[in-house]
Amino acid sequence: MNPVDLSRQLVESIDHLLENRRLKGQTLARIQQTQSQAQAIFTTLRDINENTLSLEAATDDRSLLRRNLDYWRNDFQISNRDTLDQLREHSLTLHTLYRKGINVIRIYKFSEEESRLTQKLGQVFFSDHRIIEGLKQSYRMDRNWGYLLTPGVHLWKTLALLRTMAQAGLIEEQHTFSVKWKKEESRKINFNVVKKIAKESPQKFIQVNFTFLDKSKHRDLIQGHWFNCYAYQIIYEHLFRNNFDFEIYTRVDYRSPIDIFSARGDFDILAMVDNKILLVECKSGKIDQRHHKQVGEIIQTAQGLKEVFSVTEQEYEYLSVLVYNDHLADEEFLKIAFQDSEFNLVRIGDLRSSITKVFSGAFQSFADAENPSEPIPNAHPVPSTPIENPKENRSFFARLFRS
Repeated sequence: MNPVDLSRQLVESIDHLLENRRLKGQTLARIQQTQSQAQAIFTTLRDINENTLSLEAATDDRSLLRRNLDYWRNDFQISNRDTLDQLREHSLTLHTLYRKGINVIRIYKFSEEESRLTQKLGQVFFSDHRIIEGLKQSYRMDRNWGYLLTPGVHLWKTLALLRTMAQAGLIEEQHTFSVKWKKEESRKINFNVVKKIAKESPQKFIQVNFTFLDKSKHRDLIQGHWFNCYAYQIIYEHLFRNNFDFEIYTRVDYRSPIDIFSARGDFDILAMVDNKILLVECKSGKIDQRHHKQVGEIIQTAQGLKEVFSVTEQEYEYLSVLVYNDHLADEEFLKIAFQDSEFNLVRIGDLRSSITKVFSGAFQSFADAENPSEPIPNAHPVPSTPIENPKENRSFFARLFRS
């Protein structure tokens, strides 16, 4: 039972005692004095709980953060205002924002299907990030078919990604394969030839053609939010496996008074871990001097969030992190743009080791945890145009999707 309820029960017990027992003299005076003290304690604790710091954590042996995480993990959809309000009532993080005048208007919770798809996207990205850029390009084109150009060495990871997309109903299981031999015209090849190329010429590019079934489903995820989901999975997995008390939320859209920070925006990842507040901004695309204004808004939002939690009675350590795609971001620009801020700049390939170390107490800053990013083969440049139109003479390779 939490302190507020305990103090309330004490007040009620003393009231009951005074109503049902005939007390007089010094005993009555002492009980009445105790009643006033108990009422003062209850009033003070209630005020702290409602306006400053939640005292619910003392209700049982498990922390409030862990119980709130259990609620977040429940299989529910944040579909309307009521479910969002219910979530806020089970979140110390969101409740703190609300008390300080910041309205959370939307939170996006990644589904299991999106998480599985993100895993495959991540595997392909760390093999050759250009394959993912090619997939995004196919989504941007005004046509119902697409293609991926993959070196033979990464063929199987690419096919695993397409299989997951087919299982999610995004594309058909119909594929054709094409290759260009030196100066000859491109031609279709069967799967036996594909396997031979992958084995004997691992750096040769193979074009895998596919047909869209639903181009709108998970479009935002593939176009960029998978990067957010991937970072979320890394952070969540480490904290959960290592038994931390924490809350963590993704794609938190907010509306704020202008004197705090930007009137409207979003937190890609927002977490409370023990006595730490963790804000993670994820940038999967290009970021350079053309994004100077955007960088300023990111820094302003982070500073505003820090001020929100600094005025609570609980003392928090504040960590702000920018996770970026080092293949597309201008790292020199990032270093200059964020040099006067408290942001830690982390390549996506370094995030796992950084999170592991920062929450193990092994170092004081993210910079101490930087390791070389996962190696990405320096294959030949990916052709910018498709080798052939896959709409002609499609073949069915269902066996590709059989384990």
